[in-house]
Amino acid sequence: MYRSIYHLTSKDKGVLPIHAGDIFEFIEQHDENWWRMRARDSSVGLVPACYLEPVDNETADPGERQAVLESVDRAIEAIHAQVAASGGFYTHEQRANLRKLLEHRNRINSRDKADLPAQPRRPAPAPPSGKDKNKKKKETTKRRPAPAAPTTSASTWDTAVKDQVPAKARESAPPPAIPERPDLESVTIRPGIAAELLELLRMNTGLSYDKSSVAVHTVLSHIHYSVPSTSNVMAQLIQDLEHQKESRTEDEEALLQSNDGQQLIAILDELTEHKEDSQQRSWAVHDDEGILHKLLENLHSILLDADPAVCRTVFKLDDYDYVNMLVVYFQMEERQSLRQLLVEIFGCLCGLKKEILSQLLCSVLPSELAMEIMKRREGASMQRHCAILMTMIFSTGESVPYTVYDQVNDSFVEFLIDAIETSEHEEEFMEAFTPLILAFNHHFVDVQSNIVMRVLASRSAAKTLSEKIVLLLNREEDPTALFQYTRSSPDAVLKFVTDIFSSSDTSEFFYALDMKVLIEIVLRQMADLSPGAGMRTEYISLLHQILLNSNYSEYKHQASELLTCLKRISKEDGKESEQDRLIAQEILKDSSKYF
Repeated sequence: MYRSIYHLTSKDKGVLPIHAGDIFEFIEQHDENWWRMRARDSSVGLVPACYLEPVDNETADPGERQAVLESVDRAIEAIHAQVAASGGFYTHEQRANLRKLLEHRNRINSRDKADLPAQPRRPAPAPPSGKDKNKKKKETTKRRPAPAAPTTSASTWDTAVKDQVPAKARESAPPPAIPERPDLESVTIRPGIAAELLELLRMNTGLSYDKSSVAVHTVLSHIHYSVPSTSNVMAQLIQDLEHQKESRTEDEEALLQSNDGQQLIAILDELTEHKEDSQQRSWAVHDDEGILHKLLENLHSILLDADPAVCRTVFKLDDYDYVNMLVVYFQMEERQSLRQLLVEIFGCLCGLKKEILSQLLCSVLPSELAMEIMKRREGASMQRHCAILMTMIFSTGESVPYTVYDQVNDSFVEFLIDAIETSEHEEEFMEAFTPLILAFNHHFVDVQSNIVMRVLASRSAAKTLSEKIVLLLNREEDPTALFQYTRSSPDAVLKFVTDIFSSSDTSEFFYALDMKVLIEIVLRQMADLSPGAGMRTEYISLLHQILLNSNYSEYKHQASELLTCLKRISKEDGKESEQDRLIAQEILKDSSKYF
């Protein structure tokens, strides 16, 4: 360590501004006049060698030793601050500087002053005479001019300094020393304290569960790396946080007793009281609209922000009694603002658990939503929200109760197609109603009883809808794939197209240009997908249906390419290609008819 004895302010690049008394750490000698030093704020640059004096016996004087330690600590803190400001990543140079500072700090702390030989007490020298004193003062205060700053560029200078350090010395640099703290290393963290911290953060800040989790993990990790003496404690807390997140779903009682769990139960119980009170009165008390609106808003907010495991556990109580209560309340409630909030709440519930979605599918909710869509009220917002919710409910292709067809029937499907084809809000309705048609069609197994196909067979055209279907198929997008739940078929769009060509009654649904695009899509998928891929089997089956039930033989688009691809598939070996091979061979039997 060195102390500056003069002031220096220079405009030259790479030269540090210094003040008398500043402490510096020596890094490298640039030349005989200039040294590369590190200041207490961690800045690095050139300092004139003649402006520095060594700090001798830096651990002998407690005051001097403390000043050096404080200077080192400030330099360490400055590096950590720079890293935090730049995103939390340490550069190679910052790691090297930090290692040297920690080594130096550890060396000072570990130096045992008792090992130093006792110094004999010598008599104090006689006070200097006035003449000598003035002479000495004149000599010590005489300032020598700083040498000219080196002209080497910063990058060249860095390389030159690096080259002066032997490679072996650089490679063998020891890891940073961490000051030992036996008092912290012996601390054992109580299980669950990290989860409590997360809960407190969510309660006091209003952050969502996910954001609170990220915030807690970020703070603990930063302290872990920034304050090495606490690393053991922070590591325990981080591990506890991860463990609590993984095992949280197993402790249903703890989930119910959490702050979000208790709030959910309180809100749902209060809504139940309002619902039962309304049933007894048989008329709505509009004075309670503000109260109900606030309750529903709070419920919606918790469903969006709370831990999904808490919400799943609460709504699972009493065989999903709260879910059924909300459905009955939606059926009773006539006020549009409250009904729209309930629709948004049901949308959140659909994403919690497939069993909740099944409960909604088997309730009166699909029928209520269908009636709401067909009411043609002013503004299309409620219709779109109801359509999105119905898409969620039908998205898995699960079998539906027969009572659903009382409202979700031919008239309803006809209404949806008319809205897509003729409405002034064509784009809005197309984006909302096309997924609903695909989702509703998803659960039909028998084409003969398929309501969607029956309606399409009765229509002369549905140009907008057909173009949208081809676009979705080409992009390989399925707007009904909203959740990670098990589905009856992997792709609702592909199933819809296959159903279209399963009967000659609907095979003319697509216009000639769309048919050509469709053939190109099928050919591309057959060529690109590998043997054993389930989707390749679906596309070969679709081609078979197109050849059987459409007028493809009249225009024979991409016929030679299709024939080549089918011949290749028919000759594939391996068990994974067996089904594809059989379909291809079946098509090739009548190849002269098709190609």
